[in-house]
Amino acid sequence: MSKRVSTIDFILKRLVQRKVNPDAYLLPRQQWTREINGLMLIVITIASAIFGAATLTGYFALIESYPVFVSWLIVLSAWLLSRGRLWRAASFFPSIVCFLLGGYGSVYHGLGTSLVLFYALAIILASFLLGNNARRFVTAASIIFHMGMVYFSERGVIDSTHIASLLTFMFILIGISLLLWYFDSHLQRLLLAQNRSNMALEEEIALRQQVEDAHREQEAQLRRLAENTTDMVAEIDPNGIIRYASPSHKAGLGYDSEILVGKNAYSLIVLEDVPKARLAIQKSSESRQPVRVELRLHHADGHIVPIDISGTPLFNSDDTLLGHILSGRDITHQKQAARLLAESETKYRSIVESTPLGIHMYQLREDGALIFSGFNPAADKILGIDHTPLIGKTIEEAFPPLVHTDIPEAYRRVACCGEEWENEQVVYSDDRISGVYAVHAFQSSPGQTVVLFEDITEKMRAAEALRVSEEKFYKAFQTSPDSININRLADGVYIDINQGFTELTGYTREDSIGKSSLDLNIWVDPADRARLVEGLRQFGEVNNLQARFRRKNGEIGIGLMSATLMEVDHEQCILSITRDITERYNAEIALREAHLELERAYTETLKGWALALELRERETADHSHRVVELTKKVARAMGLDDGILLHIEHGALLHDIGKLGVPDNILLKPGALTNEEWNIMRQHPTYARDLLINIPYLEPSIPIPYSHHERWDGSGYPQGLAGQAIPLEARIFAVVDVYDALLSDRPYRPAWPEYEVLRYLKEQRGRQFDPQIVDLFLEIIAQL
Repeated sequence: MSKRVSTIDFILKRLVQRKVNPDAYLLPRQQWTREINGLMLIVITIASAIFGAATLTGYFALIESYPVFVSWLIVLSAWLLSRGRLWRAASFFPSIVCFLLGGYGSVYHGLGTSLVLFYALAIILASFLLGNNARRFVTAASIIFHMGMVYFSERGVIDSTHIASLLTFMFILIGISLLLWYFDSHLQRLLLAQNRSNMALEEEIALRQQVEDAHREQEAQLRRLAENTTDMVAEIDPNGIIRYASPSHKAGLGYDSEILVGKNAYSLIVLEDVPKARLAIQKSSESRQPVRVELRLHHADGHIVPIDISGTPLFNSDDTLLGHILSGRDITHQKQAARLLAESETKYRSIVESTPLGIHMYQLREDGALIFSGFNPAADKILGIDHTPLIGKTIEEAFPPLVHTDIPEAYRRVACCGEEWENEQVVYSDDRISGVYAVHAFQSSPGQTVVLFEDITEKMRAAEALRVSEEKFYKAFQTSPDSININRLADGVYIDINQGFTELTGYTREDSIGKSSLDLNIWVDPADRARLVEGLRQFGEVNNLQARFRRKNGEIGIGLMSATLMEVDHEQCILSITRDITERYNAEIALREAHLELERAYTETLKGWALALELRERETADHSHRVVELTKKVARAMGLDDGILLHIEHGALLHDIGKLGVPDNILLKPGALTNEEWNIMRQHPTYARDLLINIPYLEPSIPIPYSHHERWDGSGYPQGLAGQAIPLEARIFAVVDVYDALLSDRPYRPAWPEYEVLRYLKEQRGRQFDPQIVDLFLEIIAQL
């Protein structure tokens, strides 16, 4: 019994035996030390305050109060220590303080019964915080110290009263110590039993927790699998009602899973496939095994989807059918792949049957014999024999001329090792070459050899002819009067040039080969070479590129170049042919200048005609000039090119040329014209056409003089054209002519204000004039 330890120490040892970290249980003991010191500090602080007040008032002498103050300092120190790492040292202070208070009472009060309280507290606190050894030590020390103090205070005179008090004091302390021992030992047994029970319970709880975690993880995995699988997973009851549908049904059939729950699964199946589905469910239920079946289901958008479905039955503990788990997969792509495979096989067979290459097939037996196993029609045609009787024979039996060649052994290596073999087989007849065959053998599968062969006799002859042709080409290359050169596309370095190149540029082969055109500074404008290279990269060839080049002596010439890409020694190269057109270019410039001068003369002549018409009709000066400029502005805004603008300018100048055929008494009449006079006036567009049609240069300008009096609604003259049937040039000029005419004074009316003219154009939009042209014209006028 003397070797027992405290409950806390016992638990700590058990924890060590269980290999559990005891530091996890030190926190409560540390907390108890701190809290007990804190409670004692509160009590002694209150007592110190009372004793201090009593001492200050003279009720107590300082000699009677100082133990309380000393105890307060000790407890305060212990409380501070208990809050840090020295909490173990602080656990001694509570029992020491109580022991000292008891000792103080023993010294000054002798046999006072109140002393038992302090000694008892010291014993209890020692047992609680320090263990059984400390409890026994404090018990013995308290009894011995108290008896010693009583003995000395009575000077050795101890009577029966003293003995009775001392025995009572001793038995009280011993009794308290024994009670603490009793409760501690029983508490140890209870804690041990509880600990064992807790250990078993913890193990059971841990095991259950593991099982539950595994179950939850399994459920989570299954749910993740069902929620994230691309296959469509569903659970149905025995009647086919859907209990669960995975989200993948949205991608597969277009239905949200929430919509499918509660629906009958058979309602999704094409009516003709329902009996097959029911039979599969029945087989699965009877055999208790998964059953696969291919069914057609209705997609949410109405089209039919082929689905490969696997159904697994579910039974409860009493073998009652709970339903089925269905897993379906869209096999549209597999169906398509199977169809494509069948088509591919058909196509492959068709290719084999129709290919112009001859095909022989061989199979290598285990004994080393190479058996002829197949051929295609081209083989019969190329070799001129019927291969059918050869099927099943060895290569030596089928083709005796091959016995003394290395070909059978080569075909065997291909069949067993997968090597590829190529060769050109020459056939001799009367010691002369009668045919040449290109042969390519490869392994189609282990032990199988496929031989492709082609009669290349004609190709060989063609190659020889090509060689002769190349010799002729090279001669033509060298003797051509045009400059011909070959240079690399990447860096422009010359690979070959002809004599024409030297005559054109002055650079010899020694000057050029190995250098680029940029090194020789041939291009006057390097951008011309960039355009040439860009055109070749984009189109593969460039035709009639005109560029300036610099001769070796520094003179500038004009060349007309055509080039194409070609491959030389596996490198992209440029073959270019250049013709010197310097003289022709200069002649063309002179001719172009003469032509421009002639056009200017024509234009000035036409302007003179227009001025003569204005003078005859007494119109406002510069009417023709104004309408010409305005008409050209509108035409440019509509995107017409310069060539058409020139004809528009001529047509605008000559718009009234037909009035030369109208008598002056009608043309210059100040009043209204009669119907007969109007009929004559309306002939002037026809007069204009008849006048200009015989002048080829002015023929493209006829639409304005002939059609500018046509109206958008078809009420104009001379042809009564309407809408888009009226030439575009005439529609543009009609708006400009009316605008300028209304702004000008005429013999029969004064000029209109501009706002009235613009209002008139808007009113006649869609009647007399093209609406889009009126809108564009008004925008242009607003910007002037």
